[in-house]
Amino acid sequence: MSVSYVMSSAVIGLAIASVSQAAVATGADRMVNQARSTAGHQEAAEIARRFVAFVQVSRRYQDLSPEKVERALGVHLHQNEDNLGYGIVDIGEGWSFAISLSFPDRERRALHVFIQNDSNTASAVSACLLPLEQTRTAWREVGYYEWTERGEIGQLIGLDGSRDEITVHVDSRRVIVDGGRQCIANVVVTADK
Repeated sequence: MSVSYVMSSAVIGLAIASVSQAAVATGADRMVNQARSTAGHQEAAEIARRFVAFVQVSRRYQDLSPEKVERALGVHLHQNEDNLGYGIVDIGEGWSFAISLSFPDRERRALHVFIQNDSNTASAVSACLLPLEQTRTAWREVGYYEWTERGEIGQLIGLDGSRDEITVHVDSRRVIVDGGRQCIANVVVTADK
């Protein structure tokens, strides 16, 4: 009886040890994932800041060249099917951040910034990299003329702005709310040759 009790205690001890190791591993995994999210969020916030500044100085079709976009945003754009792109999978709470430069060799160039999440219930704290009013103000201050785009029944579709050859389109259906702040989740900057 004491032998089986000792064996049972040893088995229980091993089970507790493996559960403890799993908890430590899970905790360590969480810390690594949180560090990745934090690093991803910091990188995305810096790119978003650079993006706003880049749009402020952009005036011509040539400004949306791959080389100028890479230099201004501090990223290396990778070749996809019809475009060049850069993405950060995790900026926190399931949000991702991506940049795409479409049609760099055609008559129209389009620089897209996307912030998205597959969950409808995710907190928007991590995603608020482009505060709507602050971003619009920064662009208006350098001479962007602004107007709204309306749908068939008068609904707001977009907030647009232009200066010289550059047009900015903020998709109002992709504005996210973080508490009292509204934040841009999809913006496209275009220029025609």
